[in-house]
Amino acid sequence: MIKLIKNAFEKAKNYLFKKGRKLDQALFKFHFEVGVFKEVVTELRNFQNSDGGFGHGLEADLRSPHSSVIATSHALEILAQHEDSANLEITQKAITYMLDQFDHNKEVWEMIPKEVTDTPHPWWWTYDKLEENFGGFLINPRARVVGNLWSQNHLVPAGFLDEITSSLLKYIEILPDELGMYDLLSCAILLESNHLPEEFSQRLLSRMIKSLPLSMVKTIDQIEAHQITPLFLIDSPDSRLAPAIPEGLLNANLDWLIDTQLSDGSWNLGWTWHEVDADLWVQAEKDWKGSHIVKNLRTLSAFDRI
Repeated sequence: MIKLIKNAFEKAKNYLFKKGRKLDQALFKFHFEVGVFKEVVTELRNFQNSDGGFGHGLEADLRSPHSSVIATSHALEILAQHEDSANLEITQKAITYMLDQFDHNKEVWEMIPKEVTDTPHPWWWTYDKLEENFGGFLINPRARVVGNLWSQNHLVPAGFLDEITSSLLKYIEILPDELGMYDLLSCAILLESNHLPEEFSQRLLSRMIKSLPLSMVKTIDQIEAHQITPLFLIDSPDSRLAPAIPEGLLNANLDWLIDTQLSDGSWNLGWTWHEVDADLWVQAEKDWKGSHIVKNLRTLSAFDRI
């Protein structure tokens, strides 16, 4: 079993503290040093708007200051990394924003508002065909947002979460077994959310297990092609989905993650939109790389690979 050596860890840290966002630096200090979550919250507030939602490039491909559901979802997943975050005003305002954005007729959350696309953005965030391209938002981001809400469930009106989760699972259970990349990711976020009742957890886990043989990579070559990998779906051996993933494939994915670290300490992203706006992409790439450094180091640490 190979591990990330100390020099490689230090290179990742150096990249993060030279080029990464202060938010991700604060997260690194919280998880790996004597940092406090208060510093994370302080930095995260810089991305929050008066409506409680988040924008300002928190989702680094969306550089608009306007709030969006997808950026607010990112924020809530950061806040969920601390067990007492539900008592914070920043969290309460974010949950209020999410509830306000719920479309009661369609029972979904729209990924982004039209205003977000007024700023240069990659093609996949083009607003006009967004609902069509994301399957009516019936899984992504709905499952992800429901997971965010379960993690802060005492801030959500009684009965709402049970009702929307039941509706979501009924929809997923009648679909063909194979699920798309980001639908699976949204389901994985829901599956790992705090306070998700066991009945819902078991139904969702059974449904996802049906998808894995059809959707997830089977070889190292496919891992290199940035398809649906084990580490795209889980970040810890304690993940509920972990026992369903072949051990050899998971270890190959961890080896690959260590082997593909770049000489500057970062990792390749696997996408770009420099042709849209080269200057904005330069900053977005640095933001994403810093975020991925924290994510990758946390994952490697969880699997005892550091």
